[in-house]
Amino acid sequence: MSAKDAKMFPIMAGGTLCFLYALIKFFGKDVVNKLIMVYLAVAIVEVFKELLIPVMGKKMDEDEAVLVKFKVDAIGLNVRISQMDIIGFAFSATFVGIYVWSDNWLLNNAIAIFISVQGIQQIFLDTFQVGYILLILLFFYDIFFVFGTDVMLTVAKGLKAPIKIYFATGYKEDGTRQLNLLGLGDIVLPGIFLALNLRWDVIRTLDKIKMQALVKAKKGAEAYELLKDAVVNAPKTYFRNCLIGYFFAIMVTIFIMYIFDHGQPALLYLVPGVLGATSYTAYMEGEFFPIQTGKLMTHTEAFWIGNPEEGEEEAEKEAEAKKAEAAPAKETKAD
Repeated sequence: MSAKDAKMFPIMAGGTLCFLYALIKFFGKDVVNKLIMVYLAVAIVEVFKELLIPVMGKKMDEDEAVLVKFKVDAIGLNVRISQMDIIGFAFSATFVGIYVWSDNWLLNNAIAIFISVQGIQQIFLDTFQVGYILLILLFFYDIFFVFGTDVMLTVAKGLKAPIKIYFATGYKEDGTRQLNLLGLGDIVLPGIFLALNLRWDVIRTLDKIKMQALVKAKKGAEAYELLKDAVVNAPKTYFRNCLIGYFFAIMVTIFIMYIFDHGQPALLYLVPGVLGATSYTAYMEGEFFPIQTGKLMTHTEAFWIGNPEEGEEEAEKEAEAKKAEAAPAKETKAD
C-alpha cells in the first residue's frame, strides 16, 4: 500500500459502507445477508487453500492443475481456477453453511479470525509514513461514521455476517447472552501496522550487505537461513511495544463500551495506542525522524523482509541485461 492508496482507503471504505447501508434500507437486511454469505464462501477460499496446501501439496494449485483460465484486459479481469480452488471452495461453502445453520457466535468469531489473519497477510504497508497517514485518516473516519451518523452501527448490527467479533459482557433479563462487537477493521488495520513494526525489527537485525550478496549470487537457501535467523533472533522491540499499546487501547475500548452501553469508534482509542507506542519506541531508539521520512523501508528491500526469491529474480534480470549488453560488443569485435 502506497501513500496514495492510504489516502484513498477511507474514501473507498466510506463508499462501501454507505452502499451497504443503502442496500439494507432499500432491500432489507435479509437479502443483503444472503448476498454477503455467497461472497464470503468465495472470499475465504484462499484461507482454506493456505491450510490445505501444506497437507495436500502445491501440485493441485500449479498451472497443470488449472481448470479455467481467462483474462479480460478491458476491465482488468483475470480468472484462474485450479483443482485446489475447487477443493477450497467446497470446504469454505460447507463452513459457511454450518455457520448459517447454527447461528453460533463462537463460529462467527472463528471465521472472522480467519478473515483477519488473511487480511493482515495480504495488505503490505510500504513505509511507516504510509502507516501513519492511513491510521490518522481512519481515526477521523471512524469518529465521523459512529458519532456523526447511524451508518456504521446500522451496518454492523444489521449484517448477520462474520465481519465482526463478538464478546460476552453478561446476560440479559431473559437469560440470553449480552454480546458486544468489535469490527474486523479494528483488528486488521492496526494489525497491518503491527506487522510493519515486526518487519522493521527484523530489518534492524538483518545483515543487509550479506543478504544482498547472497541474493545476487542466487544462493536462495543461504539467504533464507539468514533471514530465518534474523526473524528468530530479532529483539522485537517495536513489535512488542506496539502490541502492548494495542492491548491497552482495546481494553479501554471494551471498558467504555461496557460503561456507556453504546457502540464506540474503536480506532479513536486504537490509533493513539499503536501510533503512540511506535513513536515512543522510535524516539527512545533515536529513529523517530528516520522512520517518518520513509527512507528505511522501500520496495528494493523486499527480499530483506520475507521474500528472498524476489531478490533472486532481480539478480537474474540484471544478469540477463548484462548478457544483452555484452552481445553487441562481441559482434563488434568479430567484425
